[in-house]
Amino acid sequence: MSFPIAPPRVYRGAGLSVPTALIAASLGRNLSGGVRTMVVPLVTPGTMFADRMTRLDLRVGKRLRLTDRVTLQGNLNVFNVFNGAAVHVLNTTYGGSWQVPSRTQDGRMVQFSGTLSY
Repeated sequence: MSFPIAPPRVYRGAGLSVPTALIAASLGRNLSGGVRTMVVPLVTPGTMFADRMTRLDLRVGKRLRLTDRVTLQGNLNVFNVFNGAAVHVLNTTYGGSWQVPSRTQDGRMVQFSGTLSY
């Protein structure tokens, strides 16, 4: 397995919440400290990686001198030019929604702006 120059984001492995009654059967005693459940890791931490996130934002501006003292600057900003949908946050709790994204990259957005200086 090869890694890119910058390592991708690491996600915690999945964990399964096991009640003390099931653990006591194999351990021969209850968990100490009155703990009722324990999270057992199902995937070794540091072995699951997210895809690399790439995003390109562009800005084009034009400055116009209206008089000796007044300038107008217009801007066009385009965010997430390639409309990527990288995942920021995944659900790491084992179950029906395991590895379902809960936050993704914002979609493409265009912004117009201007500044009048006098």
